[in-house]
Amino acid sequence: MKKKDFEALGKRLITRMPGYECKGSLIFVAPIGSILRGIGFEGSSFDKNNFFVWAFAQPMYVLQEYFTFTLGWRLGGGGGQIWNAQAGNLEEQLAAAIEFEAMPFLSKVLSPLRLIDEVTKLPRMRTNTVRRAFAYSYARAGEIKKACVLFDETSKTLNPEIAWQKDEAEKTRALVETLKTDPVKAQAILQSNEEATVRNLKLEEFYRGPAKLDRI
Repeated sequence: MKKKDFEALGKRLITRMPGYECKGSLIFVAPIGSILRGIGFEGSSFDKNNFFVWAFAQPMYVLQEYFTFTLGWRLGGGGGQIWNAQAGNLEEQLAAAIEFEAMPFLSKVLSPLRLIDEVTKLPRMRTNTVRRAFAYSYARAGEIKKACVLFDETSKTLNPEIAWQKDEAEKTRALVETLKTDPVKAQAILQSNEEATVRNLKLEEFYRGPAKLDRI
């Protein structure tokens, strides 16, 4: 399936999903705040009619240029069901999977700390990328000590001989230093990351703007 096909499917599905919007191959809770919560469609390279469906949360204060399903899983049980566009009851099955598998998770990821709590419960969530997302989430929630410990641990796994990893390590060191010496400035950096990520993902029309983060 192509992006336009996913968007058409998404627009039909959100008629059953109050509070959700659709753009391209994504369905998401709107308006968007510091965490993008949604459903992502991913095509298969083996069959044009086959695809996967992800439930995910993406912290927008982690600067990104693309959507990532790292903090999520494929719907359908086990390793994720392969869905087929030609299935006769596709929309009903998808709507049921989203309601019973995805929405309980998406409805709880309301703040950086809740993101950590809920993602930790998911299987296979022990990667370095996930732990870095948690470090940023602790930082965004003002949990400076916890953030710095995680940043330090994850930075040790970065290879300074690889350009992008060296750059990541340098940015992390700078953020950690700012968290320790000027927490207000650190929050401004994370807010800037959030706004830049919204622009990069072309979701400005759905963004509610800066908001006070609930520590829940």
